[in-house]
Amino acid sequence: MWAAGSRCRCRLARRLARRYVPSTTEQIHRPPPVSTAREPVERRITSSVSTFSVMREENFALVDKTAQLERIISSHQKVMLCRPPKFGKTLTVTTLASLFRGHKHLFDGTASPDHRPLNIAETAWDWHAETHNVLHFDMAGIARRTGFRANLIDVMGRLGRHMGLGDTVNAASVKGATRDLIEGAARLSPSGKVVVLIDEVDAPVGSALRPLSDAERKVALASNQRVLSDFLEAIDAQESLIRFQFYTGVGLAGYTIQEVHENFQKARYALQHRLKIADELDQHIIDWYGGYAWGDVPEARRLLNPFAVNQLLVRQDFGPHWSSAVGSHMWVYDALRGCDIPDIFEGRIPLQSNAMSPWNLQAQGRGDVNDIRNLLLRLGLLTVKEVELDPKSLMRIGTLGVPNLDVHDYSVRPLIDALYLPSAD
Repeated sequence: MWAAGSRCRCRLARRLARRYVPSTTEQIHRPPPVSTAREPVERRITSSVSTFSVMREENFALVDKTAQLERIISSHQKVMLCRPPKFGKTLTVTTLASLFRGHKHLFDGTASPDHRPLNIAETAWDWHAETHNVLHFDMAGIARRTGFRANLIDVMGRLGRHMGLGDTVNAASVKGATRDLIEGAARLSPSGKVVVLIDEVDAPVGSALRPLSDAERKVALASNQRVLSDFLEAIDAQESLIRFQFYTGVGLAGYTIQEVHENFQKARYALQHRLKIADELDQHIIDWYGGYAWGDVPEARRLLNPFAVNQLLVRQDFGPHWSSAVGSHMWVYDALRGCDIPDIFEGRIPLQSNAMSPWNLQAQGRGDVNDIRNLLLRLGLLTVKEVELDPKSLMRIGTLGVPNLDVHDYSVRPLIDALYLPSAD
C-alpha cells in the first residue's frame, strides 16, 4: 500500500528519477562531426513564433519536417497528432495550411534570396493538383470564450463569407453549418475538395474547462462534448469532399539531437564554449529536454522538446524552460487524488487503447486509469520508455516514465509534493 509522508515522496522521486537518468553503461548515439562552415545568413532562433509563413518570410531558423509530412499525406487521409503543449503542433498545422493552399514560394526557396528550398521541393509533390480550399480551426481559441456552440457556428460563418459563400452557411445547427461550409468550400475549391485542419481538437473538453468551478465544469463538459461530437460527425459525413484531415491534440513535431547539430550549429557551438563542455553537451540536452516517444522508438530517435531547446539556444543556459512556459499543472491534482501514484507514473499501458482518442477522454482526466495516463502523456508529463508485445493479448504494451529533468523536477515533483502534503485538519 502506498503510504503518505515525506519518506514516500522521497522514495517515489528516486524511483521516477531512475526512469529518465540514462545508465552510464549505455552507448549514447552521437552524430558524426559536421562541417563548421558558416551559412551565408545566420537565421534567428525563436520560440515565440509558430506560424510557418511568418517563420519563412522573416527568415527564422526552421527544422525541416516537410519530407515527413509528404509521406504522411501520401499514406493517410485522416491523421491525429497528440503531443504536449509547445511541441510544434501549431507550426505543423500552419505548414500544412500553406502547403495545401499552394504557397509554393514558401517551400521552394523563392520567397527570399536567403532561403534554402525545403525537402518537399525535391519530391514529386503536385502543386497544381494539391491546391485546395483549407478549413483551419483553432479550437483552443474558439472554446476559450463562453458559448462554444455559438462561437463555432460564428467561425464557420466567417470562413464561408471569406471564401465567397456569402451567408449561405446554416447558423441554426453545428451539423448544418459544418455541412454547408464543407460543401460550399469544396464547390469553390480548385480541386473540388477541401482540407480540414483542426488544432487542439480536445480543448473544448479539456483545457478550456480548467478555470471553471466543479459545478460549472460538469455542465460545460456535457454541452461541449455534444457540440464537438456533432462537429466531428458532420465532418465525417462529408468525407467524399475532403482530401485530407489533420487533428492535433495536446516524432514529427520534436527535434532529434542530429537535427540540433544540423540546424543550430552556431548557437550550439556558442553554448558549448560558454559552458566549457564538449562531448557532454549532447547528453545534457537529452537529460534536460529529451526522452519523448509515443511508441517503439530507438534511443537515438527519441525527441527533444523543441520549445525548450530553442529557449536553451537563445538564452544559452540550462533551466526549466518548458515547465516555466506552460505553467503549473496543479489542475491535474484533482484527477490524481486517490490514485496509486507509482502505478500511474511507472505503469504499463496498451498502446492500441481507445483512450488515445481525445474525444473519449473525460475532462481533467476523470475516468479509468488509462484515461489518466493518456492525459499525462498528452501533457508531456509522461513518455513511453519501452514497448513489449504481450504474449497473451498480442497487443503492444508501453512502459511509462517521466521523460526528463525539466519535467521531473519542475512539473511532476510539485504535483507529488502537493498530493502527499498533510491535510490541514
